[in-house]
Amino acid sequence: MSGAPGTSQAQTRAELGLGPLLGARRCSDRRHLSRPRAVGRRLLSGLPASERAELVSQGARLREQLTSGRVLDFSDRIETPPDAALAHPVILVLDEPAAPNQHRDATLGQLRSELEQLRAAHPTAKIWVYCPAGEGRWTARDLPDGTAWLPTSVDLTLLFARTVALFCGSSALGLFALLHGVPVVTWDAPSYGNYGCTRQLGQKPPPAEHHGLSLDELVAQVFLLDTEYEHPLLQTPSSAECVVEHLALHRHYFAQNKGKILCFGFTLWKVPFVRRFLESPGNSIHFVRSLRGLKRHQLGPSDRVLLWSSRPAEEIVAYAREQGATILRMEDGFLRSVGLGSERTAPGSLVVDDSGIYYDPTTPSALERILASTVFTPEELTRARELRHTIVEARLSKYNPVADKPYRPGARAGQTVVLVPGQVADDASVRLGSRQTPSNEALLLSARRARPDAWLVYKPHPDVLSGNRKGRIEPGPDQPFDELVTDVPLPRCVEIADEIHTMSSLVGFEALLREKRVVVYGQPFYSGWGLTEDQFPLERRTRKLSLDELVAGTLLRYPRYYSWNANSFCTAEQLVAELKRNAGAANLDYKTPRVLRRLKGLVRLAREILSVR
Repeated sequence: MSGAPGTSQAQTRAELGLGPLLGARRCSDRRHLSRPRAVGRRLLSGLPASERAELVSQGARLREQLTSGRVLDFSDRIETPPDAALAHPVILVLDEPAAPNQHRDATLGQLRSELEQLRAAHPTAKIWVYCPAGEGRWTARDLPDGTAWLPTSVDLTLLFARTVALFCGSSALGLFALLHGVPVVTWDAPSYGNYGCTRQLGQKPPPAEHHGLSLDELVAQVFLLDTEYEHPLLQTPSSAECVVEHLALHRHYFAQNKGKILCFGFTLWKVPFVRRFLESPGNSIHFVRSLRGLKRHQLGPSDRVLLWSSRPAEEIVAYAREQGATILRMEDGFLRSVGLGSERTAPGSLVVDDSGIYYDPTTPSALERILASTVFTPEELTRARELRHTIVEARLSKYNPVADKPYRPGARAGQTVVLVPGQVADDASVRLGSRQTPSNEALLLSARRARPDAWLVYKPHPDVLSGNRKGRIEPGPDQPFDELVTDVPLPRCVEIADEIHTMSSLVGFEALLREKRVVVYGQPFYSGWGLTEDQFPLERRTRKLSLDELVAGTLLRYPRYYSWNANSFCTAEQLVAELKRNAGAANLDYKTPRVLRRLKGLVRLAREILSVR
């Protein structure tokens, strides 16, 4: 292999204006998220003591964020290293071009000499060569015997704890190795090599008292003072912390999605957006329609079978278990979209569950596991509290199909107002999660018995109002409610209610966000944690949660979020901001013929598909 003649990576990065944090994907992500600061560059050593101390403290937090998130310059290096690399101490050589004025033979001689010395000091260590950019300068015969090669997709952070030294020219991977405490030796002049934290090839390590910046000071200088950032979603100026969060999020989902995934039970219109939620560099995603189709893919123990949760799949599940494959279930998230799923609106959030699914209390789900056992950090609880306040202030709900409008119920002064949200009659959440109260009629009668003097406001499910699903109750003289509301936004209905009576509707959770009294006649995911009045408690749920703990588990840990504006994974907060901007843009006119609404939904879906890079 050979590099570009006469060009060093340090020069190339400088000419292109690249910073240390580049993007989520090398091939498809054309936006670089950081670049050298164009003007106003300062040195940490020249700053006033107070400002320097504040920057170093910020650098310490950023270094923890970088290392705990295993962030590298790109987020697509996710493959597990070979077992042989994990079994012994590691000496890493990054295969990249030398500086234009360097003599290759002299550099190679120095490198071979140092590698031999390291192997003598660490007899069990093995030399591994890694090519960061796909082409470099070393060949197998250039380096000592026993040298092996690592695939370019390997996650080097998994090796850093075992690495006794890393040799490189100017790759940013050397910088990230430094942050993990790896000694770095360079044969070029990388931008991070000016601060005494690296050693030049052929030179002896300086005495400890002559070392340069500390690691936290290095982060402050290189990541905070030397670099400026672009917001990964809005493409506006951003902070380093935001960009690191974005890259860590992608690494997390890329790692979860790697390998082969066989998908069953997905209607054709779901396929494009499901692919986006399952994205990972180099993985393979296949949609099958039958057991026969699944068998053609030679299912193995390392593969996963993903089911749309509400579709019957007994034969698929039985076969997948026989083959030792992992079974996953997918379903809409709790902050889904601006518009109904039945109108072919792509979701902004989905859940992938490896245990069950959140609406089925007959089997513990991953969400129930999170809520039952997680010790949430103070930072998570703060995020959850702020997210909850943002959702409430913006009047967001699951679908957000109707523009905001005022509403006043017909109750007399002082009369208790009870909101009863309707559900889809044949919905799995009703069949599985509300067996004791299995219909909207039964729910209304139960609410009337519990609150005989209250003003009952009944709000049908929007999918039922649209005619897309079953469960409609026609008004009449014997109707078990006092008022029927249709086009009033759900958050407005929750706001005016004193309490909410529900089977298993997500409205109960949205009411909890607004700190309303919630009476539950089923066993939804948010019941049993001490926050609702449960008519039929689920005995295995014994933990008592605060509202912020419930929100942290339900909205921060369990779902995955996707921005269709930016074609990118995003955080819950970023999706909420997107929903706020788009709310009211997809008003659902229930008087429009269903065929025309479906046609509009297909046109909207086609636009979303075509917008995906």
